[in-house]
Amino acid sequence: MKPLIRWIIGPSHSRGLEILRHSVISFRELYKDRFDLMICYNQIDKPDFSFDFDVKYFNQVEAAKYDGIDFNVVNGDTWAGTGWKLCPPRVRLKSHEIILDNDVVFIDKPDLIEHFLDSDTLLGFAAHHRAYGGLDRFQPTRFKVNPDLKLNSGLIGLPPCFDFAEQLKLIYDGKPVIRHDEQGLVAAIFSKFNHHLIGFEDMLPLDETAHYKQCKIAHFIHANSAQGYHKAWTTYKDQQV
Repeated sequence: MKPLIRWIIGPSHSRGLEILRHSVISFRELYKDRFDLMICYNQIDKPDFSFDFDVKYFNQVEAAKYDGIDFNVVNGDTWAGTGWKLCPPRVRLKSHEIILDNDVVFIDKPDLIEHFLDSDTLLGFAAHHRAYGGLDRFQPTRFKVNPDLKLNSGLIGLPPCFDFAEQLKLIYDGKPVIRHDEQGLVAAIFSKFNHHLIGFEDMLPLDETAHYKQCKIAHFIHANSAQGYHKAWTTYKDQQV
C-alpha cells in the first residue's frame, strides 16, 4: 500500500487556496507516484482544482465523530482552526501517512522523508519556540511534554499501524481546543515515541514580513489569515518565473 499525504484546508484567504494548489503540484513533481494524494477540506466547498494526476478529496465535517473522539466541528466548532488537521486521526492506518498544512510547499526532497518511509518513527517540523496552548489544562495526569521538544505541527508523519486516535483519546479531555492546544496534543504524543524533526537546514517558516530564502520546504505561515501583501509568498512566486 502506498504512503498517503493529505493536505488540510478550511476557511482562508484566497492566497491559502493558491498555495495549496501549488503545494500539491510541487509535491507530485518531486515524488511522482510514490504517494497517494488527498485534500481534506472543512467548512468550505470542495476546492475546484483540476490536476492531470489523481487526487482524492475528503470532507472532514462528515468525519467529525471518529473512532470514539467527538470533534464537535459542526456543533460549537470545538476543534476550530488548526485542530482540523487531527480530524480524522488516520485515513490510512496500514501505511505511512503525512498530514500537511495547506501553506507548506516542498521545493526539494529532504532526506528525512525517505528515512521516515523506511522507519516506524514519527516525523514533524522543528520550531524556534514552544507554542503548546493551555498546558495546565492537561497536567499533571494527561499531558507531559519533553521540555526540550520544540515542535511545529505543520507536518505530522505517522508510521504504519500507529494508532493516533487512541493516543489522542488518552490526552484529550473533551473540552474546546483553542489556538495552539492542538500543537500541544501532538507534542505530548511525540514526547512518548521515537521521532525525528525536519530542521531549519531544510525547512524555513516564512511569515508575511520575510523575504523568501532558498530552502527545501517553505512554510508560508499566516498565509491563510494575513490580509494584504504576504512578502514571502510573493517573493517566492517571483523567483519561479
